[in-house]
Amino acid sequence: MLSLLLLIPTSLAQDCDARALTKKISDASPIGVATVFIDLAECDEKRARRAAPEAFGRMIWGDRSMGALKAAIELGENDLVRDWIGQLRSDERSSAVAALGAACAGNEPVADFLTESHEVLGENFWSQRWYRSLSECRFESVQELLTLAVDESAKDRDRFLGVLEVYARNLGPGAVEKITGLLRENEDEELAVYLVKTYADASQVGSPEGQNEEATTSSVAAILELAPNFSMRTLKQAQTTLLGMGAEAESETLIGTHYGSRKWEDGLLHYGLVAVETARCKGGKKIKLGVHTGALTERGHRFPAQVKAEALEATRAGWSLPLSKKCKVEQELEVFVSEAPFADVAALNAWNLTQVETLEDRVAKKRIDTAEELPVSLD
Repeated sequence: MLSLLLLIPTSLAQDCDARALTKKISDASPIGVATVFIDLAECDEKRARRAAPEAFGRMIWGDRSMGALKAAIELGENDLVRDWIGQLRSDERSSAVAALGAACAGNEPVADFLTESHEVLGENFWSQRWYRSLSECRFESVQELLTLAVDESAKDRDRFLGVLEVYARNLGPGAVEKITGLLRENEDEELAVYLVKTYADASQVGSPEGQNEEATTSSVAAILELAPNFSMRTLKQAQTTLLGMGAEAESETLIGTHYGSRKWEDGLLHYGLVAVETARCKGGKKIKLGVHTGALTERGHRFPAQVKAEALEATRAGWSLPLSKKCKVEQELEVFVSEAPFADVAALNAWNLTQVETLEDRVAKKRIDTAEELPVSLD
């Protein structure tokens, strides 16, 4: 047993020959030098520091390079690493920075390197997109940097949007309140659309670590709270974001939430509806018009554009339209639907009246106006 124990240090010494590894730095290929440097850093930190300039002077970007970058950072060779990355082609630099971001999870030296790089590189930290590496780098110093960057970049739209996404993915539940506050203050539709998208980033949708339940719950609640003030375009993005977060039920009721103050006692949304039936009787010599006015109801599951798209067939099924049958000709039917539902009967009837007035120039031998009592229903 004693002889076996005596052999262990000898074996380790043979595995870790710092001098041999140092010499190997000069002999290794530009691809293989990264592996040799990693081994040297594990074997002898002092020799690795001395050999670092030569190793990085010969090393090219590749799969093994990330380990060498990480080893050099842990040795305190931050400037050397930064300079080496700065000399890469833009696509290689992007890959290297992204790899550093992935390596940052749980690695404080890498986090410190990245925050230090923000101070050293200045504008290049943003223009060269180093900040993209911070998404998974969840350290207090990084989160402070991102929070400040979101506040300071508000007047630079491109930078703001890029930083906001990284901020949201990094802080997760901690980002929801700021996103919501920005949406409340915002009057720009394009920005509102992007802000709503960012809830999915905060919820870690698509993350290998899994979706964050806390962020998802608060994001869904925020979207539903703000929905009454959203434009149609923003609502459409909100629906997409909710579906992406797995909130299918909430996405179905989004329009109903948006128009909640316009729902009637029956719990439905009521759109103005005018249907114009044209019958070209006796070979077109005698034109009859049937003008029907009333309402189209919907539970709040369809956007106005969807309501319009489904109105024609629903009107055919819901109202009696006999003129064409009487003349034994093919039916011609037009339907006009209001852009949005109305809060009361008076507003709906006023819209219908205005729509009917636009039909006064329609030439017809006979015109029949019908105020329909029952609404056309899409449900």
